[in-house]
Amino acid sequence: LNKYKNIMPESAVLHEQFVLYYEAIIMEKEGEEKQTILKLLYNAINLTRPDYKEKTSRTVLYSNIEINIIYHLFTYEDYTEEMLSPVFRFVEQMYDVEEKRDILIPFYLFLVRRYEREEKFSEMKRISEQAISLLQKGRSYLYVTEFYFYLVKARYQLYKATKEWEIEKDELVELCNEIYYMSMIIEDEEMMENVIQFCEENLECQITM
Repeated sequence: LNKYKNIMPESAVLHEQFVLYYEAIIMEKEGEEKQTILKLLYNAINLTRPDYKEKTSRTVLYSNIEINIIYHLFTYEDYTEEMLSPVFRFVEQMYDVEEKRDILIPFYLFLVRRYEREEKFSEMKRISEQAISLLQKGRSYLYVTEFYFYLVKARYQLYKATKEWEIEKDELVELCNEIYYMSMIIEDEEMMENVIQFCEENLECQITM
């Protein structure tokens, strides 16, 4: 990175943005303080996108490096989903399925975990369903079981005290069995144990072998 910095043109904004971003990533891996990392990320995004927090309904174009910077800012700050909508809209319109998955799944994963912590179960369910819809277009089980399990937990919280619970419970039991067997295929023992525990504690059932 230092060699690259030494040879890059002084007036090349995109080169400077590249260097600032990767300096932030290196500091992140080295455990540097949050504010130091944020300062580099702010400086990087402000070079090309000083209005990145503004809400807009129009399609905004983003470079890959800008999306990466925004993702890292998002993980450090209290961004709302609405603030990310221009990025999501751009990715949905401009990228193929494989690229969408690579870009959007990290955002969805961070959002669904945040919504679970905040006990926003309707939002948790919606994001899980969006992620599953995207992941099902691929060939890998990577992240599929995780989002299905978030979906199960969200639906449990939303329906456990309603008159629809008995029907919902049967569907969740079936879904848990599917998650368990998918996890078995990819040898994810931690997920298998989590599903077994969830079923016993919340659905009063056991995984059928």
